[in-house]
Amino acid sequence: MRTFLLAILACIYLNTQAQDSYPKIKYIDTYDAVFKGMIGYKTPFTMYLKFYAYARKSNASYAITGWYQTENQVGKTSIAGLYDDDLTVYAFHDSASTQHMLNFETEKTNFWEEMSFYKNLPEYSEKFVFGDSTYNWTDKNDTLNVMLGAHNLDIKDSREFLMFNPSKGFKLDELGDRNWIFDILAHKDNRYILEYAYASKPLYIGMCAAGEESGLLYLEFDELNALTTYQFYNLESCLFDFSSIAEKTANGAIKYITDRGEGKAQSVIIVDTEQVVISRSIN
Repeated sequence: MRTFLLAILACIYLNTQAQDSYPKIKYIDTYDAVFKGMIGYKTPFTMYLKFYAYARKSNASYAITGWYQTENQVGKTSIAGLYDDDLTVYAFHDSASTQHMLNFETEKTNFWEEMSFYKNLPEYSEKFVFGDSTYNWTDKNDTLNVMLGAHNLDIKDSREFLMFNPSKGFKLDELGDRNWIFDILAHKDNRYILEYAYASKPLYIGMCAAGEESGLLYLEFDELNALTTYQFYNLESCLFDFSSIAEKTANGAIKYITDRGEGKAQSVIIVDTEQVVISRSIN
């Protein structure tokens, strides 16, 4: 019996040690996000949004607050709005209108009517709408298209970090979107090779709806864990119609041969997981 208990304790200890070992990929719940985009194909902007409060009768829809700033703008514009699968963001004329939006002060007879009401508030100075096929900005006089550098509009999210230690990490969606999945293939000193994969079509509609994009990401950091170098190596793509065959080399490295179709050049990627080095050649 004592031997059995010691075996259980040993398993628990080893499992705990594995969970506490670094580096590792860790999901961390976040309640804010930064979006970058362009209004009317010529005005770059940055938008910061954070979770404020849940809507009535829902833990999937919520009010958001924050600011946005165009490239040459002095100061920041305060904004407030609603996440309900899509994003509706307002710049209001006064603080009372802002508080009305943030606290869902007007209650309607049902949830859907209430969401529709807050997505169509009449009194504002500027309005952004991100969702479905609509990405635009308006000040009531003009309406312009918006290009947004993100697929995931959910502010309240769980994001992937490459954790170097319990208190220091690198946010991986700075290089990929928030729907990418990463795993550590190899690391040595401040060099890392990560595997990544993500859905070809974030909305799962049309050709490649069930497809996947995948590859390797090489990262290098300085002594303060600041990113100095990175490089993507694409291995599989439904969107661009290519795939790779992996095989072991004589010295234990992994060789990926990427076939892009008849008449197109093949790329050969050699991954040395011991030295954490990647080389690529075109045949």
